[in-house]
Amino acid sequence: MPVAQVSDENPVGVVVTGAPAPPSAYALLVLTIDPDRNVIMQTKYYRDSISNLVKIRKDDDFSQVGGRWRPATVGFEGLRPPSTTRLALTWREAPDAPAALLTPAGLRAPSTLVWQ
Repeated sequence: MPVAQVSDENPVGVVVTGAPAPPSAYALLVLTIDPDRNVIMQTKYYRDSISNLVKIRKDDDFSQVGGRWRPATVGFEGLRPPSTTRLALTWREAPDAPAALLTPAGLRAPSTLVWQ
């Protein structure tokens, strides 16, 4: 978000509102952030106008991996048309991964990691 602003602070988290960097299908993103863990817990997606909420993403069941909090559950709720998608994630450290994998060229290339 090129220009973001804190629009609320409450016991649930800090709410940050802003327009996404173009090009984007969305006119507004509203993020709820847990300041203690520094993670985004919820994202609301508004399309075409700031009053047209079309999708909500909720991240949950966080655990620390490599010193950072990662969600074990990611859920998407589409509002128009109604739909639900849930992802269950398993995170693990990959200290053997070559640093070149995380360069722009490495991210564009097919992965050389072996899945277990």
